[in-house]
Amino acid sequence: ITFRSLRATMCILIPLANYTLQPIAKLTLQVSVPRPVAKAESATLGEIAFKQTSPQTIELSLPLENNDFVKLRFQ
Repeated sequence: ITFRSLRATMCILIPLANYTLQPIAKLTLQVSVPRPVAKAESATLGEIAFKQTSPQTIELSLPLENNDFVKLRFQ
């Protein structure tokens, strides 16, 4: 899995690429964030659930077949 975030003022964009050649049923990400997150969205799945585990960290899970983008919008 490739995981590298692109940060902007209002959001973080995380491109995901699966090189395993097998779908991943549940990929869990822990992401460092500079401030609280209001919404998490997948390009393929739409809005996804997340948990703010600390003021600077969120955790989310999603299935990943090939590629996807996750956008984290700040409050």
